[in-house]
This record gives sequence, structure tokens and C-alpha cells, in this order.
Amino acid sequence: METLQLGVLKYLQELSEVKGYSEQTLRAYGNDLNQILIVRSEEKNSKNASLSWDEKHILSRIRNGLTQIKDLKASSRNRKIACLKSFLKWAYEKGHTKKDLSLQFKTTKVPQTLPRYFTVDEILSLINVLKKSPDSSPEEKLILYLIYGCGLRVSELIQLKIPDVHIKRATLSVMGKGKKNRLVSIPKPLLKLVKVQLDHASEVVFPDLTQRKIYSILEKWARRAGIQKKVNPHALRHSFATHLLVDGADLRIIQELLGHESLAATQKYTHLDIKNLAKTLETHHPLNKKK
Repeated sequence: METLQLGVLKYLQELSEVKGYSEQTLRAYGNDLNQILIVRSEEKNSKNASLSWDEKHILSRIRNGLTQIKDLKASSRNRKIACLKSFLKWAYEKGHTKKDLSLQFKTTKVPQTLPRYFTVDEILSLINVLKKSPDSSPEEKLILYLIYGCGLRVSELIQLKIPDVHIKRATLSVMGKGKKNRLVSIPKPLLKLVKVQLDHASEVVFPDLTQRKIYSILEKWARRAGIQKKVNPHALRHSFATHLLVDGADLRIIQELLGHESLAATQKYTHLDIKNLAKTLETHHPLNKKK
């Protein structure tokens, strides 16, 4: 009989092959399931460890695993529970369990947080320091410029291959979530940097690039630009969308540029824009000025 350990591996494999989830997402799902089901640790402790699909056994494991995540932020707990529910639903559909155990677990409501982003002034400061600093490498510049200038996800940039770059058309063919391709325009000022980078690449555009390295590059140059708030590379992608929206771009065009499957995922930027308008109103409207 198939074990629980093998079931987890097959579930992750299906997410990869059928739904096209990225390696980064698969690692996160694997870690979440391991934390709640405690699969890998028992594999290491016993060569013959064989976790069964007995429903009482699984529920007991989950109850123990949920105590390990009780102190996490609600959003983090919800993500892990959502992953667990998806796995349990898959197990039921595959016939491993007689009942759909996913129905026994619920996520809690959390306030919707607006995406973190850079202001236009902060982006200009970042670009300025990258241009003027003699120790800024062309590769570091291009990494940050492409995320902001093309609205790329970190995973999309890391996976970018040489055949995906079309210099004459000034476009990138990007493999997004669900293994869906989309074309994005390369801003003209970046074309020279792109050509230089391609001369040093063999298969992927940025060899040995990792998520941690991108974080490190952004952190270094943001501090040099005088940006003191907490930063992350995804904020550059949020800034790309936010600045386009504020400048009057159509929401559906932004949806296509970001590679969002549904418009709902893009609509959060309208809330962000409204927040900006409210701040402007508070600062400049005559009724808010002291006499």
C-alpha cells in the first residue's frame, strides 16, 4: 500500500507537472506539509518508517503539527493550512482516504494588507545611486532594473534563458505561474545592459542567481540610496504596477503585464492608489489646512 511519504511526493510532482508550480513554490509546499505532517523527520529517524493513510493517524499528526505553527502570524498559518487542505483534498480524490479531511480545517480571516512598494522618489534615488556609484556592476543594475522595469517575479528572472530574450523586438518571453508564457517589453534604456549580460551568459541570462542574492543586492543599494524602510525584491514588481496605475494605465493591461490569471489579483493596486489619493487629499486639500 502506498505510504503517506510517497503520497506527499506524488502530490508535489503533480503540482509541478500538471499545474506548473515553480521550484520555489514546491519547496514551500513541501516544507509546509512536513511541518504539519512531520514526514521527513521520521524518515530520517527510521529506515523502515512507513506512515499510513489511516484517517485517525493522519488527524493525530495534524493536531500535533498545528501546535508547531500556532505562534505564527495569521497569514502564515493560513498559507500552511491552505496547503494542507489542498493536499488532503487531493488525497481524498485519489482514494487514499474515505473522507475529505480537508473539510475539517478552516483558515481564519485576516485583514487584507496592501502590497509594499517604493515611491517614485525612492525608485529615482535607487536608480541615481546605481548610475553614479563606480562599484555598481552592470549585472546588479540589470537585475534590479528588469524587476522594476518589466514587473518580473523573482522566480521569472532567475529562470530567464538566453532564447527568451529578443533584442531586436525588445521583448522577453517570460515563463510565469502555471507554466504560462507572456511577452513583456524591455525598456529601451536597458537594451545595452541586456546585450552585455548576454555576452557573459551561456544558458540562463543570470548564472548562479538566487533569491537570496537578489535580496542582498536590493538591500545594499536601497540603503546606499537612503531608503530606510524594509525592502524586498517583490516590492519592485509592486512598484511597477502601482506607478503604471497612478500614471493612468488600464487595469486590464497591468493584469496582462503582471501575468495575473484573474483581474481580482490586480485590483489590490486600485486600493493602493486610493490610499495615495487619500494622503494627497489630507496634505493638500484646503479643508485640511490650518488657518
